[in-house]
Amino acid sequence: MYISDTLSRATTPPQRTDTLYQREMVCSMQQEQGDTAAIQQADYLNVSSQHLTKIRTHTEEDVCLQTLKSVVLERWPGHKEETPVAVRDYWAMRDEISAQDGVLFRSQRVIIPKAMRPEMLRRIHYNHVGGEACYRQARDTLYWPGMQGEVKDYVQKCSVCNEYAHEQQKETMMSHPLPTRPWQLVSMDLYSYAAQNFLLLVDQYSDFWEIDLLPDLSADTTIRRCKAQFARYGVPDRAISDGGGQFAGGEFRAFAREWGFVHVMSSPRHPKANGKVESAVKIVKSLCRRADRAKEDPWRAILHWRNTPTEGMHCSPAQRLMSRRLRTLLPVADQLLVPQVVMGVPDKLKMKHQAAKLTYDRSAKDLPELNVGQPIRMKPLPGDRTGRWRRGVCLQQLGLRSYLVGVEGTTYRRNRVDLRPAEAALLQPSVLPESAPEQPASGGSAREVVGVPEESPRPSPPGSSRSSPQTGDTPCRIIRLSEGFHDRYPVEDYLDLFDQAANQIQGNLTANASGSPSQPNIIIGEASASTMWDNNAWMYFYDNTTKGEPPFLIQDFVHALQPDARFIIMLRDPVERLYSDYLYFGIANKSAEDFHEKVSESLQLIEGCLLEYTMRSCVYNTTVNNAMPVRLQVGLYIVYLMDWLTVFNREQILVLRLEDHASNRKYTMHKVFDFLKLGPLTKEIESEITRSPASNTRRPADKNLGPMLPITKEILRAFYTPFNEKLAKVLRNDSFLWENNSKL
Repeated sequence: MYISDTLSRATTPPQRTDTLYQREMVCSMQQEQGDTAAIQQADYLNVSSQHLTKIRTHTEEDVCLQTLKSVVLERWPGHKEETPVAVRDYWAMRDEISAQDGVLFRSQRVIIPKAMRPEMLRRIHYNHVGGEACYRQARDTLYWPGMQGEVKDYVQKCSVCNEYAHEQQKETMMSHPLPTRPWQLVSMDLYSYAAQNFLLLVDQYSDFWEIDLLPDLSADTTIRRCKAQFARYGVPDRAISDGGGQFAGGEFRAFAREWGFVHVMSSPRHPKANGKVESAVKIVKSLCRRADRAKEDPWRAILHWRNTPTEGMHCSPAQRLMSRRLRTLLPVADQLLVPQVVMGVPDKLKMKHQAAKLTYDRSAKDLPELNVGQPIRMKPLPGDRTGRWRRGVCLQQLGLRSYLVGVEGTTYRRNRVDLRPAEAALLQPSVLPESAPEQPASGGSAREVVGVPEESPRPSPPGSSRSSPQTGDTPCRIIRLSEGFHDRYPVEDYLDLFDQAANQIQGNLTANASGSPSQPNIIIGEASASTMWDNNAWMYFYDNTTKGEPPFLIQDFVHALQPDARFIIMLRDPVERLYSDYLYFGIANKSAEDFHEKVSESLQLIEGCLLEYTMRSCVYNTTVNNAMPVRLQVGLYIVYLMDWLTVFNREQILVLRLEDHASNRKYTMHKVFDFLKLGPLTKEIESEITRSPASNTRRPADKNLGPMLPITKEILRAFYTPFNEKLAKVLRNDSFLWENNSKL
């Protein structure tokens, strides 16, 4: 017999296999499991029975959640790799997931089926707070994999939140190159004080500034004041200003070229970009305000400020600029007034700049660059009490953090901190009908040109068939652009305009069939000066889903209704047409010089667009077109003609020149009759058509403006010539080069 002690391995085996304690534990666990199973978590959800039924129904239809439910009920595998791929995202929280009454839970949170997640996102964002706040609200009650990221993405795409967003955080400090000698880098700005206007120039090497009273705010007066300062201190290498009218015009550009300095303009409404002059303006106003309050001479205060050593520099602005101290009303030794060059100024400026940048950048972060064509929202303008960040598009990057944007038909130059990427605009369901099978055009496939994927069916253009059934109760609609995108009217109202003509045509056809005398040949036509190129509505239908190129244009709509239609296109020399177009519109202060300025600005805009996008994208870019002061894009005939030729056969299009029609209408009308297969043009009809002389005259108010400037014509001719050459090649007619044409 062995008796084991407490530490022995040979312990006495238990006499009974189950003790009273063990039996009690088993009973307790069974009771606990039973109580747990009896708990219905749905009873503790603050949700209506209708909504709970909806969650249950979508859960049953969700393949992923049904797989998860099977795994939960049958027991999780021992390893993640053995778990079905669809539910591996739930592996980390497998011990928390349960299924009750057709609904899945993670602890006390409902697992939302995929079909209901968009609705849940909308509910989460009802109060339009930030992404973090929305997620904090939802994470205690809802769950699905990746919910936090989806909530933040949804908030970022909310148009209301983006429209009333707060200011963006500041970016890191970015300075102009530090000067190495006096008056090398000069900043300038205009300011007002005591109901008077002044021009201030400050030297960034010495911080020495000069002020001039301006009798008016014209560019000529500003330039004359600058010339006086440059004659006194020398011409700077670089002059920095904002984009005010005095500095942004052609006069100041000519002044910069003539005097040989580089003019750099900062973004408007962003004073930090020209911080040196803004700081100098504050100092000047402070000195003048205090002198006025003390009833002292402000020039004496300015004299003493210029002679005061700058903190950390151990020398005054006057010493750094003139290498000498200024004599003031304070007693001073003659030796101190002897000129002496101050050494080490560039090094001290560098150290001062580095210290300022280090402090400033602690709470700053650079924003990502914007791309040309990218939708943006612009910070509200001064005085705009609505606080709305208006939607627009980026047209061009003018410099580091400086962009040219188009917003609601107006062009602005803004700093990156005043621009934020816009959310993608959602297509309106009432605008686009359901997709229909492709209807190939007889003249070739437009898909090859616009890049529509082969596997994508080509939808019918909106409103392409009056008798086509509508989806639901919403009629097919077209857009009234003059009143904005939200003001639409049914396409049936537009088609009703043709009812009277259709009835007359039907009557003629009926009379002709019955043997009554009637005109045997009926030509149904419509004349418009813009049908060939005016496609401004395409972006409202397709937005940014086509990488900037419209998938369907006017010709696709026409082909859907009249695939056998014939077209007569009359083109004019694009150079002369542009000047005539400029004179046609009733704008103020028209002149050949103003036309030249507008042409230069338009060329800059379209060339900036071409740096990032194709010619076709830029031609159909409505924001770029609206931003251009003159309609430069209309004269790019070859771009529009090629789009028409992808839908209609070449035999269905007759292209004429306006110059030929003006000089010999009989010739062009014979071509028209042959093209329309109307038979030979008789002498009687020819005489009737040519009875009234053709006219293309200017308004009386525009007759004294004269022709465009020779330099303008030269610039436009150089721009349009490559496109005219392609047009002449396609039409096999060199007269469309417009090399020797008299002005109409």
